[in-house]
Amino acid sequence: MRSILTVCLAISFTPGVARPQPPQLSEASERMRAGDYAGARPILEALIAQSPELPESHNLLGVCLLQLKDPTGSAANLDWR
Repeated sequence: MRSILTVCLAISFTPGVARPQPPQLSEASERMRAGDYAGARPILEALIAQSPELPESHNLLGVCLLQLKDPTGSAANLDWR
């Protein structure tokens, strides 16, 4: 499961992407790297409520929910479009 998180985080922060990333995304990513999925969840949910068009937020929330044993919520965010 750790490898899925690593891949998703790498995709979310690929160099060369021109759009700026909100600071909440970095905070949630750091919490997830530290294993604090419960702490990352509300940050990502608030970010999605504020900016629902950011695929990185949905991607990270999907991984976060998977780690929190919520496969239905995870699938909804990994396939949000």
